[in-house]
Amino acid sequence: MSFRRFSPRVATVALVSLTFVSNVIAQRSSDAPDLVTYGRIREEGTARSRVMDYATGLVDGIGPRLTGSPNLKRATAWALDTFKGMGLSNVRTESWGEFGLVTDGSSVTSYSSV
Repeated sequence: MSFRRFSPRVATVALVSLTFVSNVIAQRSSDAPDLVTYGRIREEGTARSRVMDYATGLVDGIGPRLTGSPNLKRATAWALDTFKGMGLSNVRTESWGEFGLVTDGSSVTSYSSV
């Protein structure tokens, strides 16, 4: 039994053709975009978005929120109340450890674990 050698060019063309054909076969009509769902998402975002209300509450109402500052505590309480007001359950804060710097707006306190 003898085998013919294929040139690299023929092998490359065959591989690219096979890849193209398999991609075309894999794309079925079920992969079509769901325009109704996209429309509902767009409508929700443009007609009932609360993003600017939330941004205004944080940026203009509370202001800068440096780690350990009173404004961070106010922002955390605001976020918890806002999430609960949205009807979310299991809303809570979680501890994640010491950051190392705490400020009250007039001074900075540094903590070291060493």
